Amino acid sequence: MNHIYKLPVEVNVDTIRNINQEWIFLFNNNHYYCDSITFDFSDVNFIRPSGLAVVAALMKYVKNRNCYAEYYLKEAINKNVCSYMERMDFYSQFKIIKDTINRQENSGLCELKEVIDANTAYIVVSQLSDVIKSQINISDGTLNAITHTLGEIIDNIFHHSNSPINGIVCAQTYRHAIEVEIAIADCGIGVYESLKNTPNYNYIVNDAEALKLCVGKKITSKPFTNAGEGLFVAKRIITQNQGKMNIISGSSMYKISNIEDDIIKYPYWQGTIVNMVFNLDVPVNIKDIFDSEFPEDAVHDDFDEVFD
Repeated sequence: MNHIYKLPVEVNVDTIRNINQEWIFLFNNNHYYCDSITFDFSDVNFIRPSGLAVVAALMKYVKNRNCYAEYYLKEAINKNVCSYMERMDFYSQFKIIKDTINRQENSGLCELKEVIDANTAYIVVSQLSDVIKSQINISDGTLNAITHTLGEIIDNIFHHSNSPINGIVCAQTYRHAIEVEIAIADCGIGVYESLKNTPNYNYIVNDAEALKLCVGKKITSKPFTNAGEGLFVAKRIITQNQGKMNIISGSSMYKISNIEDDIIKYPYWQGTIVNMVFNLDVPVNIKDIFDSEFPEDAVHDDFDEVFD
């Protein structure tokens, strides 16, 4: 049997929701061995970091499970899409050798990276900071807020997700829109499974409850560590920045757009997806966020570098 998964014309966090219903089969533990699978990009005309990271994570997850004898990728007819995917190191993630582009410095791209360890996380955050600074005149406070948030969330990938594949991260600045989009995806146990195995949160019954909790203050699956502020702080920063954030895990999606937030039903994702869009021309004072949310005598060792 051959399975073909056709990507939509525009691949982003919203359109992926529409096709994830087809992908649920790939996460099924009873998934039987098949002849081949094809990821078909032929109709794609535009792809955002959120779409690229999620598709890359899914392809790596499927490959890791060894459910298919052969794996195929059908390229986009649109050569600009092919060029973009190459510049974002999509092909190299799957050892597809393509070297037909001239890479440019200050391109506004943070290419696909696997989060293997803490050092990789540091490199990704540093690269993103450099990319943003090279593209747009941004205040130090806003830049620190963005990079701090990214660092906190990436840290969760290799400490808490138990993913059979490494987490995938990528980003891009959009100079004309004056924004940066950051996408992070893993195929781990997800927010619900991570929290429900913790005594403090074993009352949680579904993904929606878990997502609502995970953006709360001091919520962590590691109760004896000085952790748990990452997504809470991300929520506050996104709100102050009037940006957007989507957290997808299991069968639920938490959305922030400007200052409105909501939890809606999602087809299914094995693991966690975090997608953030920051407005680079809207200032953020992260120190004000901490001062308003945490007592003066609270331990802030994890965040000292933000104010350096």
